[in-house]
Amino acid sequence: MRKLIRVLLLSTIVMLLFGCTLIQRETPAPTPTIDILSEQNWHIEGVIFNVRSYDHIVVDFGEIKDQPNEIEFFGTVTFTEDCVVWKFEGDAVQPASLSDLAVGQRIKISAKEILEDYSIIAKEILIVSPGAVEIQTPISTFLTPQFTGVITSIDDYVKINLTKLIHMDVISSPKYPNVEETVLALSTHSLLWQKTETGYQLITEDNLAVGQIVSILQQFFYDEEISESYPYHGLVEEVIVLP
Repeated sequence: MRKLIRVLLLSTIVMLLFGCTLIQRETPAPTPTIDILSEQNWHIEGVIFNVRSYDHIVVDFGEIKDQPNEIEFFGTVTFTEDCVVWKFEGDAVQPASLSDLAVGQRIKISAKEILEDYSIIAKEILIVSPGAVEIQTPISTFLTPQFTGVITSIDDYVKINLTKLIHMDVISSPKYPNVEETVLALSTHSLLWQKTETGYQLITEDNLAVGQIVSILQQFFYDEEISESYPYHGLVEEVIVLP
């Protein structure tokens, strides 16, 4: 009986020593630190002006270079499904997705390809700051608006992605000092704000009125010529109704 017990114990020990297989768990890839991403060779840095969905996500983008409050170039960025996305959250970097892209975010881009028309195919991006709506703060708080003026009339202008034409007497325009009056087109994605005593409040087109003093940030470059086909000098990215 004792021999049988010894045999069983030895058999159990052998099974424990040689019969068990260690299970190796996959270790997830480490999240890069802020220092690593900051030192990475990003090709372009700038601001998202619009996010569009086609077969791929495409954003209208303004590049910031020498002047931190000015857009140097405008272009588009295309994001394919294999684009790697990171974002700052507090003092940490977290994985993100293309669904996190929003108007007003500052982003850094590592490009897979830069085409002649200044359209970019992104390989990797870092979202540096939240979107304007998320933090209830206009883009014009860190980018200089091109125009400040008085609205003289507002016309309906329903065309592809456009809604209204704003006619304005210009009070000041450091970038275009010779412009005294202008016509600018509102689009479906234009951000509209009312400046208040405590900050900024989102408004709608119905809140815009003749006689208001507004600041306007353009989406693309200003065109001095207007025509029957294009009866406006530029597209509006953002309007702030001033007190």
